[in-house]
Amino acid sequence: VLARYLTIAFIPHHSSKPVKVHFSFSFLLVSLLFWFSLTVWAVTLAIRHLDYWGIRLNNLALKAKTAYFAQEVKKSQEKLDEVKEIDLQLRQLLEMKSKKAIIEQDEATGGPSTADQENLRKLLQGKIQEVNQKDVENNIFLLNRIIKERMESLREITEYVQEQRSIYRATPNIWPVEGRITSFYGSRAHPWAEGERDFHPGLDIAAEYGTPVRATASGIVKLAHWEGGYGKLVVIDHGHDFITLYAHNSRLAVTQGDRVKRGQVIAYIGATGATTGAHLHYEVRIDGNAANPLRYVKK
Repeated sequence: VLARYLTIAFIPHHSSKPVKVHFSFSFLLVSLLFWFSLTVWAVTLAIRHLDYWGIRLNNLALKAKTAYFAQEVKKSQEKLDEVKEIDLQLRQLLEMKSKKAIIEQDEATGGPSTADQENLRKLLQGKIQEVNQKDVENNIFLLNRIIKERMESLREITEYVQEQRSIYRATPNIWPVEGRITSFYGSRAHPWAEGERDFHPGLDIAAEYGTPVRATASGIVKLAHWEGGYGKLVVIDHGHDFITLYAHNSRLAVTQGDRVKRGQVIAYIGATGATTGAHLHYEVRIDGNAANPLRYVKK
């Protein structure tokens, strides 16, 4: 069968003699197999070529992504170093110790392995080809964790500073009036019973009648009225268990419930109540107990 021939005739328009070409079936079969093999080879080569370029493009994209991550890691590390420095400077300035011991990473439990630290070093030095994507993700996670700890530390410092500011505003640390101290805090000769002594819970400051009396710290007026032997009395609640009393005033400049600031005029020197002359009786109480005002007033 393979020895049989196939004849193809080409008949020109301007010639009566046709052109005949004879092909054996064996030649056609070999040619067909050759063409098929060539096609398979070409398709396989094309697929491999496409796979190669696909892998190369993926590698380029991955490298670009890794480079981007590495740059972000570097920026985060620089910011972290700044935060760390600020954290340490603030704590040194405030003489404050962390409740959670987050000042140095080595002081905390756990932490990155040696391999993690080495990968992070490579990232920060730009050695991208030596670090895979998983390493980048791990180090970003590590940096985020450290940054979170630093932010918690800074929040702790912020809360501490706010608390200290609040305590400072509540501390009665200025003189309520300019004058001369005629009776100090503590044991003294009784002003009415000759030969006896009593406990004086504050300071008596003599000044001219009508001299302004000022709040020694910010707070809320708790009382502003006549109160027996205290005469015309002002009591201010400053918070943090601080309360101050201003007695024997001739006139009051505030009413109950008013908010006052440190240094604000609240009354005027007088001689109301149980007194021998114009002066201010001034007390500082902490948690309800009398304290020596000189411990808090600025010298």
